[in-house]
Amino acid sequence: MRFGRVVAIGAVAVLLCLASSALVADQILHVFDGTTDAVRLGAWGSGEIKLDKGQTFADHQTLAVVTGGYHEGGRLDLKQPVDFTPFITDPIQTQLIIVVKAQKPEQPYGGYGLPGGGPMMPGMPPGPGPAGPGAPMPPMPPGGGMPLGVGAEMLPGWPRPGTTAVSQPVEPIDRIRVVLVTDKGQLSSGDLLLNPNLAFEDDWLRISAVLSDFACPEDLQGATLQRVVITGNREGTVYVGEVKIVQEDTPLVAEIQGPDVCSVSHEQSVQFTAKPQHEGVKASYQWDFDDLDGLGIDAYGEVVNHQFPEPGYYVVTLRVTDPNGQLQPRMDTVRVKVE
Repeated sequence: MRFGRVVAIGAVAVLLCLASSALVADQILHVFDGTTDAVRLGAWGSGEIKLDKGQTFADHQTLAVVTGGYHEGGRLDLKQPVDFTPFITDPIQTQLIIVVKAQKPEQPYGGYGLPGGGPMMPGMPPGPGPAGPGAPMPPMPPGGGMPLGVGAEMLPGWPRPGTTAVSQPVEPIDRIRVVLVTDKGQLSSGDLLLNPNLAFEDDWLRISAVLSDFACPEDLQGATLQRVVITGNREGTVYVGEVKIVQEDTPLVAEIQGPDVCSVSHEQSVQFTAKPQHEGVKASYQWDFDDLDGLGIDAYGEVVNHQFPEPGYYVVTLRVTDPNGQLQPRMDTVRVKVE
């Protein structure tokens, strides 16, 4: 079962506990904020998770999650499992908030992808070759001539003389997945996009998924949260600065009215309208009309108009904040094809 729709957003502090606030939220579950006092770290599949003092967030150490895909990563086992019923009761009002960044992968050595050195001789790859320094020349073919691996009969994977092999770039992790494991089944966030253009500090990203968007079992009443699993979509390392779950009594509403994908002409002005807030809730509406240049503020207001300068594909982002700073910000996006 899937309740709804995923949005990206911001995070704050963390400790494993259940707390309530008369002004901000009626339930806050802090999972990680730099210590493992309340959780045990463990591998998920053949992945790995550990504290990392080299990468810091908010002046505290972070988690390094080594992943090779959605079936490999790390887990945080709660030392004291928590009743998850309050969060399930109002999933639209509940957010999982995680602060993350993906390690930038090291690109392979240029040229032939082999380490070190210049060319050994005309027509041969640079560097010492796969066998290392001092390796013997390839064997001579029957009847003499050029050694095998040089000239027309190159070794497997080596380019022919006069050509240049270009190493394929290593793709970075650009999506993560968070799974909440209870004694009555798992709740999966699905793909959460890591958009580098939305980084707010030293490549850190604040990502939020509304609990109503999670795929989960039909009946979770009385469920106990036991574990949080974090994985990435590719091989690499994801650093985690904070993890928490927040349920607010009256959360902000961030929803752009209309379809998630639309087509418009670059010659026309387009109107975007945000869904109104709950009664008595004040909010500030900030709009960005192109996420490729980062998350800026191009317009304010519940209803705005914009004309796109040229054809192309754009992501329009709405960010809703509380002027008093008491409620968690929320965001929503729509994709626009400009013809």
